Amino acid sequence: MRAISVKPVMRKMPKQKRAQSLVAAVKQTCRKILLAEIDVPLTTTTLANLSGVSVGSLYQYFPNVEAVVASVYEDLALEQTRSQHDYAVHELSALSLEDGIGHIVAAMVSFHRQMLELNPEFHRQYHEYADLNEGFNLMAEDGHDTNWILTTLIRNSGYPGAEPEIQLMASLVIEVIRTTINVVIRESPEALFDILFEQRLLAMCLGLLGQAKT
Repeated sequence: MRAISVKPVMRKMPKQKRAQSLVAAVKQTCRKILLAEIDVPLTTTTLANLSGVSVGSLYQYFPNVEAVVASVYEDLALEQTRSQHDYAVHELSALSLEDGIGHIVAAMVSFHRQMLELNPEFHRQYHEYADLNEGFNLMAEDGHDTNWILTTLIRNSGYPGAEPEIQLMASLVIEVIRTTINVVIRESPEALFDILFEQRLLAMCLGLLGQAKT
Protein backbone atom coordinates (compact mmCIF):
# COMPACT_ATOMS: atom_id res chain seq x y z
CA MET A 1 0.00 0.00 0.00
CA ARG A 2 1.34 3.44 -0.93
CA ALA A 3 2.20 5.63 2.03
CA ILE A 4 0.83 9.18 2.01
CA SER A 5 3.30 11.87 3.04
CA VAL A 6 2.41 13.61 6.29
CA LYS A 7 1.47 17.21 5.59
CA PRO A 8 3.80 19.80 7.17
CA VAL A 9 1.97 21.96 9.71
CA MET A 10 2.68 25.02 11.85
CA ARG A 11 4.05 24.51 15.36
CA LYS A 12 1.33 26.74 16.78
CA MET A 13 -1.15 29.37 15.67
CA PRO A 14 -0.37 33.01 16.46
CA LYS A 15 -2.70 34.55 19.02
CA GLN A 16 -1.31 38.00 19.66
CA LYS A 17 -1.51 40.71 17.01
CA ARG A 18 2.27 41.00 16.80
CA ALA A 19 2.64 37.27 16.26
CA GLN A 20 -0.09 37.31 13.63
CA SER A 21 1.75 40.08 11.78
CA LEU A 22 4.97 38.05 11.94
CA VAL A 23 3.33 34.94 10.48
CA ALA A 24 1.56 36.98 7.80
CA ALA A 25 4.85 38.62 6.77
CA VAL A 26 6.62 35.27 6.46
CA LYS A 27 3.79 33.79 4.40
CA GLN A 28 3.63 36.86 2.16
CA THR A 29 7.36 36.63 1.49
CA CYS A 30 7.04 32.91 0.74
CA ARG A 31 4.22 33.61 -1.70
CA LYS A 32 6.30 36.24 -3.53
CA ILE A 33 9.19 33.80 -3.87
CA LEU A 34 6.88 31.06 -5.15
CA LEU A 35 5.35 33.48 -7.66
CA ALA A 36 8.87 34.49 -8.77
CA GLU A 37 8.23 38.09 -7.73
CA ILE A 38 11.48 37.80 -5.76
CA ASP A 39 14.35 35.81 -7.27
CA VAL A 40 15.97 34.31 -4.19
CA PRO A 41 16.33 30.78 -2.75
CA LEU A 42 13.42 29.57 -0.65
CA THR A 43 15.09 28.96 2.72
CA THR A 44 14.20 29.77 6.31
CA THR A 45 17.04 32.29 6.46
CA THR A 46 15.84 34.07 3.33
CA LEU A 47 12.25 34.09 4.54
CA ALA A 48 13.26 35.51 7.90
CA ASN A 49 15.55 38.19 6.47
CA LEU A 50 13.10 39.41 3.83
CA SER A 51 10.21 39.33 6.31
CA GLY A 52 12.09 41.40 8.87
CA VAL A 53 12.00 38.74 11.58
CA SER A 54 14.62 36.59 13.24
CA VAL A 55 15.12 32.98 12.25
CA GLY A 56 14.34 32.02 15.85
CA SER A 57 11.01 33.85 15.70
CA LEU A 58 10.14 32.10 12.44
CA TYR A 59 10.90 28.71 14.01
CA GLN A 60 8.49 29.45 16.84
CA TYR A 61 5.65 29.04 14.34
CA PHE A 62 7.08 27.03 11.44
CA PRO A 63 9.28 23.93 11.91
CA ASN A 64 10.65 24.17 8.36
CA VAL A 65 10.22 25.76 4.92
CA GLU A 66 7.74 23.07 3.89
CA ALA A 67 5.37 24.14 6.68
CA VAL A 68 5.44 27.73 5.39
CA VAL A 69 4.71 26.55 1.84
CA ALA A 70 1.89 24.34 3.12
CA SER A 71 0.33 27.31 4.90
CA VAL A 72 0.57 29.44 1.76
CA TYR A 73 -1.02 26.62 -0.26
CA GLU A 74 -3.89 26.48 2.24
CA ASP A 75 -4.45 30.21 1.76
CA LEU A 76 -4.43 29.84 -2.03
CA ALA A 77 -6.93 26.97 -1.86
CA LEU A 78 -9.22 29.04 0.36
CA GLU A 79 -8.99 32.01 -2.01
CA GLN A 80 -9.81 29.77 -4.97
CA THR A 81 -12.74 28.23 -3.13
CA ARG A 82 -14.16 31.61 -2.17
CA SER A 83 -13.90 32.86 -5.74
CA GLN A 84 -15.89 29.84 -6.98
CA HIS A 85 -18.44 29.60 -4.17
CA ASP A 86 -21.16 32.08 -5.14
CA TYR A 87 -21.12 31.07 -8.80
CA ALA A 88 -21.22 27.38 -7.93
CA VAL A 89 -24.17 27.72 -5.58
CA HIS A 90 -26.28 30.17 -7.57
CA GLU A 91 -25.37 29.47 -11.20
CA LEU A 92 -23.62 26.14 -11.63
CA SER A 93 -26.52 23.90 -10.65
CA ALA A 94 -28.66 25.50 -13.39
CA LEU A 95 -26.25 24.56 -16.19
CA SER A 96 -26.50 21.50 -18.40
CA LEU A 97 -24.90 18.35 -17.01
CA GLU A 98 -21.95 18.58 -19.39
CA ASP A 99 -21.33 22.27 -18.77
CA GLY A 100 -21.73 21.93 -15.01
CA ILE A 101 -19.35 19.00 -14.62
CA GLY A 102 -17.02 20.64 -17.13
CA HIS A 103 -16.84 23.73 -14.94
CA ILE A 104 -16.00 21.64 -11.86
CA VAL A 105 -13.33 19.71 -13.75
CA ALA A 106 -11.80 22.90 -15.16
CA ALA A 107 -11.68 24.58 -11.74
CA MET A 108 -9.99 21.63 -10.03
CA VAL A 109 -7.50 21.03 -12.84
CA SER A 110 -6.64 24.72 -13.06
CA PHE A 111 -5.96 24.89 -9.33
CA HIS A 112 -3.61 21.90 -9.36
CA ARG A 113 -1.80 23.26 -12.41
CA GLN A 114 -1.21 26.49 -10.53
CA MET A 115 0.08 24.66 -7.48
CA LEU A 116 2.43 22.52 -9.59
CA GLU A 117 3.83 25.60 -11.27
CA LEU A 118 4.53 27.25 -7.91
CA ASN A 119 6.46 24.34 -6.41
CA PRO A 120 6.42 21.06 -8.39
CA GLU A 121 8.24 18.91 -5.85
CA PHE A 122 6.14 20.09 -2.93
CA HIS A 123 2.82 19.65 -4.72
CA ARG A 124 3.70 16.21 -6.04
CA GLN A 125 4.40 15.12 -2.47
CA TYR A 126 1.45 16.76 -0.72
CA HIS A 127 -1.15 17.30 -3.46
CA GLU A 128 -3.70 15.00 -1.85
CA TYR A 129 -4.12 17.52 0.97
CA ALA A 130 -4.98 20.28 -1.52
CA ASP A 131 -8.63 19.35 -1.95
CA LEU A 132 -10.83 22.13 -3.32
CA ASN A 133 -13.89 19.95 -2.89
CA GLU A 134 -13.25 19.59 0.83
CA GLY A 135 -12.65 23.31 1.19
CA PHE A 136 -15.80 24.14 -0.71
CA ASN A 137 -17.85 21.82 1.48
CA LEU A 138 -16.52 23.49 4.62
CA MET A 139 -17.81 26.81 3.29
CA ALA A 140 -21.14 25.44 2.12
CA GLU A 141 -24.28 26.76 3.76
CA ASP A 142 -27.70 25.07 3.88
CA GLY A 143 -26.16 21.85 2.56
CA HIS A 144 -25.20 23.43 -0.78
CA ASP A 145 -21.95 21.49 -1.09
CA THR A 146 -20.38 19.89 -4.17
CA ASN A 147 -22.47 16.76 -3.74
CA TRP A 148 -25.67 18.86 -3.71
CA ILE A 149 -24.59 20.68 -6.88
CA LEU A 150 -23.79 17.46 -8.73
CA THR A 151 -26.94 15.77 -7.47
CA THR A 152 -28.96 18.71 -8.82
CA LEU A 153 -27.16 18.59 -12.17
CA ILE A 154 -27.71 14.85 -12.52
CA ARG A 155 -31.34 15.04 -11.44
CA ASN A 156 -32.06 17.91 -13.84
CA SER A 157 -30.47 16.00 -16.71
CA GLY A 158 -33.23 13.41 -16.54
CA TYR A 159 -31.07 10.64 -15.12
CA PRO A 160 -33.40 7.62 -14.81
CA GLY A 161 -32.30 6.41 -11.37
CA ALA A 162 -34.08 6.97 -8.07
CA GLU A 163 -32.87 9.65 -5.65
CA PRO A 164 -30.49 7.37 -3.66
CA GLU A 165 -28.82 6.30 -6.90
CA ILE A 166 -28.54 9.92 -8.09
CA GLN A 167 -26.80 10.87 -4.85
CA LEU A 168 -24.48 7.88 -5.19
CA MET A 169 -23.59 8.85 -8.76
CA ALA A 170 -22.84 12.40 -7.62
CA SER A 171 -20.39 11.03 -5.04
CA LEU A 172 -18.79 8.78 -7.66
CA VAL A 173 -18.31 11.67 -10.09
CA ILE A 174 -16.54 13.68 -7.38
CA GLU A 175 -14.33 10.70 -6.59
CA VAL A 176 -13.49 10.12 -10.27
CA ILE A 177 -12.36 13.73 -10.66
CA ARG A 178 -10.36 13.83 -7.44
CA THR A 179 -8.75 10.41 -7.80
CA THR A 180 -7.85 10.87 -11.46
CA ILE A 181 -6.15 14.20 -10.78
CA ASN A 182 -4.25 12.74 -7.82
CA VAL A 183 -3.02 9.75 -9.83
CA VAL A 184 -1.90 11.97 -12.72
CA ILE A 185 0.00 14.33 -10.40
CA ARG A 186 1.68 11.41 -8.69
CA GLU A 187 2.53 9.40 -11.80
CA SER A 188 2.83 11.89 -14.67
CA PRO A 189 2.25 15.52 -13.63
CA GLU A 190 3.07 16.89 -17.07
CA ALA A 191 -0.09 15.18 -18.37
CA LEU A 192 -2.15 17.60 -16.30
CA PHE A 193 -1.06 20.36 -18.70
CA ASP A 194 -2.18 18.46 -21.80
CA ILE A 195 -4.95 20.50 -23.47
CA LEU A 196 -6.96 17.30 -23.89
CA PHE A 197 -6.78 16.23 -20.24
CA GLU A 198 -9.87 18.16 -19.10
CA GLN A 199 -11.87 16.83 -22.05
CA ARG A 200 -10.90 13.25 -21.27
CA LEU A 201 -11.73 13.63 -17.60
CA LEU A 202 -15.09 15.19 -18.44
CA ALA A 203 -15.78 12.31 -20.86
CA MET A 204 -15.01 9.82 -18.07
CA CYS A 205 -17.54 11.49 -15.77
CA LEU A 206 -20.23 11.64 -18.43
CA GLY A 207 -19.53 8.04 -19.39
CA LEU A 208 -20.08 7.02 -15.78
CA LEU A 209 -23.52 8.60 -16.05
CA GLY A 210 -24.25 6.90 -19.36
CA GLN A 211 -23.94 10.07 -21.42
CA ALA A 212 -21.57 10.82 -24.25
CA LYS A 213 -19.72 14.13 -24.46
CA THR A 214 -21.19 16.33 -27.19
